[in-house]
Formats: sequence, C-alpha cells, structure tokens
Amino acid sequence: MATFDVVGARNVIHKVSIDDADWELCNALTWAIDKDGYVRNWTYGYLIGNIILDLPQVHVVEHIDGNKMNARRANLRDTGRREDDDPF
Repeated sequence: MATFDVVGARNVIHKVSIDDADWELCNALTWAIDKDGYVRNWTYGYLIGNIILDLPQVHVVEHIDGNKMNARRANLRDTGRREDDDPF
C-alpha cells in the first residue's frame, strides 16, 4: 500500500491510500479534496476512484468502507449506476 498527501480546505492535509500498482498513475496527477470530501484530479476534476478503475466519470464508484481517503482497488466498487440516472 502506498499513500500520498492531499491538501484540503483550511490547509488540512489528508493521507490518501492507494495500491502500490497505482502509484505511478496517481503520482503523475495533481489532487484536491472537493466540497463533498472526495479526492479529485485538480486539472480535470475526475474522481480518483474512476481514474483507478478506468471508468467514465458518469459512473458512481463507491468506497466500500465509507472512507473517501481509501482509494485501494479492494475498497472501490462500480455501483453500476450513473450520475445522470434518474430513479424516478
């Protein structure tokens, strides 16, 4: 397991956990914490879970343990839902 720091609101530093295999991918990008507490790519706004699982951004990726800073593959699950799905 690897970790990297992301600076959030009020300069709070968050430790993000990823698998060693995803280190090069994640280290090549700049990250931020969004208003909902999710880790996003600073440049494009993509969520870390979607990048790691190689999913389009419209897919909803769930952090199984509820910890948004735990982006290890075993903790990420494609819910099969899309952000633009209307349940009604």
